[in-house]
Amino acid sequence: MIEYVQKDKSGHLDDDKILTGYVHHDHIILGEDADEYRENRSSNSEKPEIDKTIVSEELNQTEELGDIEAQEETREIEKPKDNSAVATAVQSEDLTGFALKQPVSVYANTNLNAEVLKSYPYGKLLKYRVYSKEWYEATVYINGKAHTGYIYAGDVGKTDSIPTINGIALNQKTAVYGKTAKDSAVLKSYSRGQILKYKAYDKDWFTATVYINGKAHTGFIHTSDVETATTRASSLQGVAVKNPTKIYSKAATNSKVLKSYNYGNLLKYRSFTKDWYVATVYLNGKAQTGYIHKSDVGSMNTTLTGYAQNHTSVYSKTSKSSSVLKSYAIGSTLKYRPYNGNWYVATVYVNGKKQTGYIHKGDVGANRSTLTSYAIANPTTVYAKTSKSSKKLKSYKKGSKLKYKYENGNWYSAKVSVNGKWKTGYIHKNDVGDATKLWFVNPKKTYTYNHMSADIKKLAEAYPELITYKVVGKSEYGRNLYAVSLGKGKATTFINGSLHAREWISTNLNMYMLENYAKAYRQNKSIGGFNARKILNETTIWFMPMVNPDGVTLQQKGLSAFPAKDHASLIKMNAGSKNFKRWKANAKGVDLNRNFSVDWYTVSNNVGYPNYQNHKGSAPASAKETKAVINFLKVIKPQMTINYHTSGEILYWGYNQKGSNYTRDYSYAKTIANMTGYTIIPYGGYPSGGGFLQYFTETYKRPSITPELSPYAGNTNVPVSRFTKIWSQNKAVGLYAAQESAKLYKK
Repeated sequence: MIEYVQKDKSGHLDDDKILTGYVHHDHIILGEDADEYRENRSSNSEKPEIDKTIVSEELNQTEELGDIEAQEETREIEKPKDNSAVATAVQSEDLTGFALKQPVSVYANTNLNAEVLKSYPYGKLLKYRVYSKEWYEATVYINGKAHTGYIYAGDVGKTDSIPTINGIALNQKTAVYGKTAKDSAVLKSYSRGQILKYKAYDKDWFTATVYINGKAHTGFIHTSDVETATTRASSLQGVAVKNPTKIYSKAATNSKVLKSYNYGNLLKYRSFTKDWYVATVYLNGKAQTGYIHKSDVGSMNTTLTGYAQNHTSVYSKTSKSSSVLKSYAIGSTLKYRPYNGNWYVATVYVNGKKQTGYIHKGDVGANRSTLTSYAIANPTTVYAKTSKSSKKLKSYKKGSKLKYKYENGNWYSAKVSVNGKWKTGYIHKNDVGDATKLWFVNPKKTYTYNHMSADIKKLAEAYPELITYKVVGKSEYGRNLYAVSLGKGKATTFINGSLHAREWISTNLNMYMLENYAKAYRQNKSIGGFNARKILNETTIWFMPMVNPDGVTLQQKGLSAFPAKDHASLIKMNAGSKNFKRWKANAKGVDLNRNFSVDWYTVSNNVGYPNYQNHKGSAPASAKETKAVINFLKVIKPQMTINYHTSGEILYWGYNQKGSNYTRDYSYAKTIANMTGYTIIPYGGYPSGGGFLQYFTETYKRPSITPELSPYAGNTNVPVSRFTKIWSQNKAVGLYAAQESAKLYKK
């Protein structure tokens, strides 16, 4: 039995209060508890004795949180003669403090990078001993066994040093109470996922400030109603594993979605709570804080499963110009891992050997994409099973546009309506294909304005990466004046046809050229020695296949295509005839190739009134069609133009060009003459002014060539039987002009 003193609550030695107790090992048992202790010790004599700290009655009033057992090291002392002796005796006593961080870790040694033995949440009341200026020592129990650990001094402290911290409201209505009791008045409620600010109060409650009618009130939140956010947030990078992966406005999956990301996207975020990350997103240029559920993202080592969205290659490096290790058909199932923002890394086997390769993120996706292609078998059949001997559900004619999904190596699946009910059927892979397996343009027929309009739209749909179109004006009768672009380059070439109505076979050539070049680009083929892909990556060709749609329609269909009220005037302009096969002008009787502004006043052989041919109009560029061409040229500013007409197998070129421009243009004319077999018209042997060639060369001082496609056919259209020869002569002219346009653009 010994006598000893202890400190009071303010930390001063209370030497007026001398206590007596018994020593058991290094523990002191209060005298008043000795009998009870002996009784308990006797009844437990057969159990292995654990050397565990007995918590003082005062500390037991606030539960020791986190199972930290701080062993008291109070020494046996004699009755002190003075206060200094007592002070020496109690220097090793336990300290208590709150966890100031989320979480507070107990480390295996005095290093913040050391193994974490145990962690405790913000606000927990902990016991520890002074070890050094920066560290406390504590005892923790792991699987019933005592371990000595270390707490960083800045992570714990007294009530007055407790910081405000963020947390997530866990309940649909998370209440802030007026007192530390759930049956007290509710000051305010917050919805699930709301981010709240509060401070530790005791083991069961946090305290928070709320505003009611603009007035601050102190309230209390139960610790079980919130989840406290970490104060040791680290920056992380991961990958979206849900499709889509959502960024929420609150830490709740039923809150507003700020932004969504596709499966496989790399994301950056910060640690927040056990179930949530916090991230910054930008909406309309403004930064906003959002929250990502942890189950929606994976680490950079996550294996992703996706599907080839097109013919997908695995490259040897993170560049599409690097060698291809392996390729997969559209719809194939692929496995890969995140690498960077644009690439995934994958393992492939080449000749039985494992190799690391890279897949561009745009080539794979979370879902099997719906494919759009064309029926190439005639007919193309949808079967009930993946067998051509199974029941036929439906058939489509060749050229029909179909939608389907990859099923396996030989079959696609498709939804078809049979007797009003949707059924899943199967199409053999050999029965469908892309646009390169078909021909949309048929140049060996009377090719009308309606044919052209429909084919332009089909080609733009079939080759969306290459072909676009726009309406650049309206004809005198309101028909669309189409301009169609082909290619991806900054240099431009302008090719046109059907300025003259009866010369509509030039439209056939424009359209067939458009489709052939697009097909050659996609297949990476050459035409006449000119590689379409290389050239069209540097140049965009703009086609205006039918500059004079009213005149063409009148020449092909006659009066039936025009309002009855205009029949008399049309017949009058046609010198009283109802046969319009010789018609050359627009439907208002203006010859468009005499209506351009250059040398308009000196046009020879002008008919002074609206007529089927040779009337230059009432003023320069008086016709709507002429104005549309002039305005469009101002927009695209082509480096070169090819202007197709049809009579004579000759070439016009270089109107009024001089010096180096003359030399340049003559070189182009000679090359095209060699390609086509056409005769170059000597300089000066040109028709009178007002023509397209004259306008372009004078205005832009750039090359313009006018090929006349066919031997003279008289005052009518060139027969379509001549198209095969026309194509063989001119098939590469457009690519040559585009190639030279790119060179001129770079000068």
